[in-house]
Amino acid sequence: KAALKKSPEKQLDLEDEPEKQQNLMIFGLSELEEDSSLEAEVTNILEELGEKPPLTSCTRVGVNTEGRKRPVRATLTSRETLSNILRKARELRKSPTYSRVYLAPDRTLEERLERRKTLETIQRLRKDNPNRQYIMRSGVIECV
Repeated sequence: KAALKKSPEKQLDLEDEPEKQQNLMIFGLSELEEDSSLEAEVTNILEELGEKPPLTSCTRVGVNTEGRKRPVRATLTSRETLSNILRKARELRKSPTYSRVYLAPDRTLEERLERRKTLETIQRLRKDNPNRQYIMRSGVIECV
């Protein structure tokens, strides 16, 4: 525990953990002009999925770099709403406006690194065994 308290980044992650469970990360959303509202754009995306949840906050994450789209962190009021939205997230592929927008839960740095490792393993397995289909469920690789 002493090591965790010495690291301010780690301590921040631990404090934000309950709040992360209500955060929705939105990737691929274009940087908006000054007069446009980010919250209105996120609301439009959620309405495209048939959801109209109240948003607690909506902000861009990261440094603004030319040519890159920063992810958006939208905080919802409940975990159940987040689960419903994530279940419907694939429907955005069919949308002409938001086909390049992707939704994901807000993950900690450790969760992102672990997920990246698992996805790299799946890619390697698919390359070595092209006749088999591999998927990830709850962080575990399964052969279907």
